[in-house]
Amino acid sequence: MKRAILSCGSNSYSTRRLKEVAESRGHKVNVLNTLKFAIDLERGSPDLYYQQKQLSHYDAVLPRIGASITYYGTAVVRQFQEMGVFCANSAHGILDSCDKLRSLQILSRHHIGIPKTNFVNHKKDVLPAIQRVVGAMRRVALGQEFRSNVHRGGIAEPVELDEKYRETTVRAA
Repeated sequence: MKRAILSCGSNSYSTRRLKEVAESRGHKVNVLNTLKFAIDLERGSPDLYYQQKQLSHYDAVLPRIGASITYYGTAVVRQFQEMGVFCANSAHGILDSCDKLRSLQILSRHHIGIPKTNFVNHKKDVLPAIQRVVGAMRRVALGQEFRSNVHRGGIAEPVELDEKYRETTVRAA
């Protein structure tokens, strides 16, 4: 099978690992920069160009769409979908997951456990909202780096989840 990984960071740890694993399983994989696509639309003929050349056929696409390119990245993923190419993450799913509030709304609707959350627009609503939950927090970044990604120096340790957390994880997925 011919697969594409859509990523603006072909040298990022996660993209390299995805490619390595897919190739170790016998797949032909190309990493394609999401921002180098051109979308062509014509009646009955959705098409993509990559670096000014018509894109050859792919069997599957693994989108790695970062927050800074969500709008254009999801347009490219939608075009692959319109062309009948399997996308591991749909454009709709990417949009839902990028919006934390939307993600919580979806989980809540499906009766999946989430922390009690309030979302307000006006300053006068903040204190009453805090009173409606068991606790509240503010996240404050220390130093220049706020992320804990492994490829940025974070440490990953295995964790044994109890059954309730495993069930919630599976239902959320």
